[in-house]
Amino acid sequence: MQGWVVSVGGQKGGSGKSTVAQGLAVEAERNGARAILADMDESQQTSVRWAERRKQAGIQPRIDARILRAVIGIGALRRLCDLLVIDLPSRADATTLNVAKASDMMIVTTDTNVFELEPTVMLMHELKAAGVNNVKAAIALTKVLDAKRETEARAYLARAGYDALPVPLLFNRATHDIGNEGWAVTEVKQENIAAPAREFFTGITEALSRVREMTAGEQEQNHVPREQEPDRGGRER
Repeated sequence: MQGWVVSVGGQKGGSGKSTVAQGLAVEAERNGARAILADMDESQQTSVRWAERRKQAGIQPRIDARILRAVIGIGALRRLCDLLVIDLPSRADATTLNVAKASDMMIVTTDTNVFELEPTVMLMHELKAAGVNNVKAAIALTKVLDAKRETEARAYLARAGYDALPVPLLFNRATHDIGNEGWAVTEVKQENIAAPAREFFTGITEALSRVREMTAGEQEQNHVPREQEPDRGGRER
């Protein structure tokens, strides 16, 4: 996953965006990858502050969280790590589209109520219009309270022409409070809560693998075999 960029964004605040970004960075580090967590919300600095609390509490692995002020800085950061996770501001604007284009994959987080699903669909339409297809932009259902709400949310997205990642991120009191001391949602002490959270992030990893395969396929398709390359040297082969 060297040099790969995953951005996490959404149309509204409170959809679990930072929770997902933080969990991705932690799970990458726990699996032996070098991760950088880039926080693009300079006013709130949610992920930077979270990483500082984590450091003060002595929680391992320690997460390298930095402020990212502009899209132009993505290239330099991705060269320093295996996985660059970008935590976007709690609003979608031109920066969101530009970051999505610069990312290998964008995760769009959403709650299961219509007030969040509706703007999520609008954002997906904008991403598609900007050339970010449904493979490179994935919807993640977060803060899922029960199976009924999950089913209804998936049906709503399907009617709009979109599918969410197969594993949702469940929401309860333990996951609500977990970030207060710098823990990730996969580090909840109750295994019956932590295990489904890890499955959620495994689903994101699998989606990223599909992007990798698609990218490799495109590169292979566009590659001109050496024996078919034009002779630019002016000599007979």
